[in-house]
Amino acid sequence: MRIVSVDGSIQFARPSKPIQISPGSRSIVFEAAPGSGARNGVQKSFALKVEPCTRYFLAARRQLPMDADWSLVVDKTEAVPGCNIEDELQKAAVAANSQNN
Repeated sequence: MRIVSVDGSIQFARPSKPIQISPGSRSIVFEAAPGSGARNGVQKSFALKVEPCTRYFLAARRQLPMDADWSLVVDKTEAVPGCNIEDELQKAAVAANSQNN
């Protein structure tokens, strides 16, 4: 699974490369690899509340391996070592203000 866009901004990172997303409510478009019977990946948009200093491990879950349809699951989360929650929230607020101006 790969991230296609975050809040409308296209992401070009490789599927296995993590990306950093600032805290807050985000609209994220994911693309899951095609099921065993499909040719193309399926893109879906999800609203995700990103918490500061949290690393997310996300996955696509299918009812059957050959299904094209999938749902997003949070496989696990973990705290980012050495991350300061207040600093991350402040950076997110500054970024939000610069986008609004």
